[in-house]
Amino acid sequence: MTYKVAIGTNDDENVNVHFGKAEKFLIYLINDDGYEFVEKRTVNPSCVDDGDHSSLRDIVIKSISDVDAVVVSNVGPGAIDDLIIANIRPFATLSTIDEALDELVEIFYSSSDNEDNNQYHNENESKSCSNDECSNESCEYNNS
Repeated sequence: MTYKVAIGTNDDENVNVHFGKAEKFLIYLINDDGYEFVEKRTVNPSCVDDGDHSSLRDIVIKSISDVDAVVVSNVGPGAIDDLIIANIRPFATLSTIDEALDELVEIFYSSSDNEDNNQYHNENESKSCSNDECSNESCEYNNS
């Protein structure tokens, strides 16, 4: 089976953008042999100010609705819920795109007894949002 993945990035090398702040997603196909770049999709960020972002978020999700997973540096709980409803698995990491894709190959093609693979985090660091707003104050850096 082949999986299609959207990677949020602002430099084409690293997973370094919050889902709501993403202006582009790099689309990759992943299979058990590795991955390949398919295309770049530009979007308007869904977090433009404080408040309810659901209508803007829906537009972004529709633009990547054909993917199986999205990888970003951070994603808020409202976006997580909306992505899951759209059958898109959200993953958060602070790593290079290649490292994230290598990890996804392992996650998607590891033994079927790996039930807890819904969210990838870099071994040493993660980010989490405390609410559905996208202001810098709502996201905090955690050392694991």
